[in-house]
Amino acid sequence: MQSDTTWLETSSAMLGNCWAMKGSQGEITVGLKQPIRATEFVVQHAPAAITVDGGKSAPRNFRIQGRLSDASASAGSGTNDSTVAAAAGSWLLLVEGEYLLKNVAADSTSLTPHMQPFAVGGAASFVDAVKFQVLDNHGGDSHTCLYHLRMYGNPQ
Repeated sequence: MQSDTTWLETSSAMLGNCWAMKGSQGEITVGLKQPIRATEFVVQHAPAAITVDGGKSAPRNFRIQGRLSDASASAGSGTNDSTVAAAAGSWLLLVEGEYLLKNVAADSTSLTPHMQPFAVGGAASFVDAVKFQVLDNHGGDSHTCLYHLRMYGNPQ
């Protein structure tokens, strides 16, 4: 397990090479190189069948927020709803989801059930940072592991 920012630059998927958060809750915030209008996120944990703890350290309920960039704030955050606060630097909810522990045998629709996509809901806004908040995990008391968080979208 690693707990420094160098993990964010690696593509290693070796078992145990995850972003570890102490306890069953935590958060990771990542600044983006340029503003992105997010369309989808993919959350990945190691397949539960090959982990030591049976997937208990995998995130369960989570929230992904994006920090509004200057471009979104000046454009009214990309929405027609005048009640939406559009101040640069404010956080916008992009995804609220549940990462499920699945296995290949039980889920015949996917060969990679440990890689789960979540569509971005709501207004399409440019964000310059992303915050992944783990609200709970699948029963692991000591730590929560995030192996990969992928963001898809359109650059500014």
